[in-house]
Amino acid sequence: VCAPSNKACDRLLQMVARTPLVHEQKVVRVYARSIERCYWPDPSWMGARRDYEISADVQPFALHSKLRHDEHGLYDKFQQIYDEMRALELPSSDGSSGKQCKRVVDLRLMANNLNELLEAKQQLSKRMVSNADVVFTTCDCASHDRVFRSGAGKKFFFFGK
Repeated sequence: VCAPSNKACDRLLQMVARTPLVHEQKVVRVYARSIERCYWPDPSWMGARRDYEISADVQPFALHSKLRHDEHGLYDKFQQIYDEMRALELPSSDGSSGKQCKRVVDLRLMANNLNELLEAKQQLSKRMVSNADVVFTTCDCASHDRVFRSGAGKKFFFFGK
């Protein structure tokens, strides 16, 4: 289901979620990455601000919420790396070059770990979207997001003016 705005999409999801036929596992709401980054630790977007507040009644359907509670613990791993990278970015108290080199090496290792986690998150996201019976998103997100690029057999219904 595609709608022209986040507000319209969330409103449609709220109406559908009230029906007794909806199972939380089979319905997924995909938000743009700019919104998702405010709800998921991402060192490349440190200090991201929320432009759109997701209401509590649609939050359980959000892809990033489903990923947060997956069995692989991706969210916890992301959060750990995020915290470690933030700590390493703080200026060193003594300024010694040996400690600076170790910090650079540590940051590179964390960046490699983060890239592996990003790939795992992307694969899990695609799997969750593929396994969903209904996917809610905005028209813009459906046409640009990587999750939909291999939308095997998915059909989108557009709502708008």
